[in-house]
Amino acid sequence: MLDQKNGKIEHKIDSANSVPISSSSDFCKFDSSLNEVVFTCTDGLVYSLNLASLKTKKQPTIQANQYFAEKDLSDIHFARGITLQVLRNDKYNMFLSDSEIQNIKAGSKELPNSSLQDRRYLYTGNLDKPNELKKWNQQVFIGGGFLPKKESTLIDPYSSIDPRTNRNYSTYQEVAIHGETNSTGPFQLANPNQYLVVHRASTELSSNILLSCIDISSEQTLWTIDTEGDDIEGYTQIDKNHILLLCSKVNETSGVANTSHTLYLSLKDGSGKGYFFKYNKSFDIKKETN
Repeated sequence: MLDQKNGKIEHKIDSANSVPISSSSDFCKFDSSLNEVVFTCTDGLVYSLNLASLKTKKQPTIQANQYFAEKDLSDIHFARGITLQVLRNDKYNMFLSDSEIQNIKAGSKELPNSSLQDRRYLYTGNLDKPNELKKWNQQVFIGGGFLPKKESTLIDPYSSIDPRTNRNYSTYQEVAIHGETNSTGPFQLANPNQYLVVHRASTELSSNILLSCIDISSEQTLWTIDTEGDDIEGYTQIDKNHILLLCSKVNETSGVANTSHTLYLSLKDGSGKGYFFKYNKSFDIKKETN
């Protein structure tokens, strides 16, 4: 366990029921349904760690080979990001690529196919007035979108748009489904003008996930960090100024993605510490130059 202020190791668990923990990170991941870290020990059995009590227990119903071979499909895919946010006064925040903007301004109701490799920009406005859409600034967010809240919902983010009266309903719908649609909305920072944006380091599908803090009012990117992972499995907000991210990496040999490290991050300036489970090693979070 890491100290939330400095990222130093405060508590370390090497075994469960006196059995040493397996050294392979392929057999360790955070289980959102249990809200515990699940891992194997050298006896081949599966155990879990309660993050509140720091107590371990055996999980006799979990079969290690099957459990760790399956991708944990949570309700919310945090690294996809939210690409449509409904604002007040019939305005919207939208992450759009150049080809999508061209189609919209040409009057097309259909958008080109989208992927996490798209070079997107953040726009604010209304599709009724496409020529008045305001580009937030010139920063490109590859596969970008707002970091979603952890709360899932069965209500689509475009459900407040009336398809009977809004002629652009289908286009708003397409913009939304290019990103995450199972969250109740973007993660909320203490400053309502600031957002966290998840995006990729490059157009390579295996590229790392970046996290940027932007200020809508000043049109500035305050900081950007490299998560050192190709996915974000979850996060916990420690307090109003700090967040703990659970990141994963795909194992090049097995092709399986498992929780590989944590990032304890300051929401003020992006500074903080990370911890790699496999190497039992802390590291400074790498900040990108904007």
